[in-house]
Amino acid sequence: MTTGVSIDEQVLHDYRKLTTRKINYQLCRISDDYTQIIVDKSGTADSYAEFVAMLPESDPRYAIHDYEFTTSDGRKSSKIVMFCWLPDSASIKGKMVYASSKTTLRNTLNTIAVEVQATDLSDMDAEEVNDRVLR
Repeated sequence: MTTGVSIDEQVLHDYRKLTTRKINYQLCRISDDYTQIIVDKSGTADSYAEFVAMLPESDPRYAIHDYEFTTSDGRKSSKIVMFCWLPDSASIKGKMVYASSKTTLRNTLNTIAVEVQATDLSDMDAEEVNDRVLR
């Protein structure tokens, strides 16, 4: 199910920067009037832990990260991971709108390799994400 939420042009602009490795993360949110997915913050985090620490404690976000990992044969690699951050403490309405609009964002940003739905920080644990990207 999708909603009538549109994607702001800045989301696409920053995503192109992410795919060309000029930045390594992008946090997006739904506008206060529930009409657009907009950029909340984007840039370069020094580590995955720093990226995770940027997530708000009780507000949903779409978090996109150029996730770096080591393959089973020891090579360095990366994949673009989209996190749908829906913390348990978020409002029911917020969680519903974000969950139903995620397909619109994912289809627009068509090079997402892995999608992770996270409701608490344990879902964002690096080991959990490593398992997902290595599948």
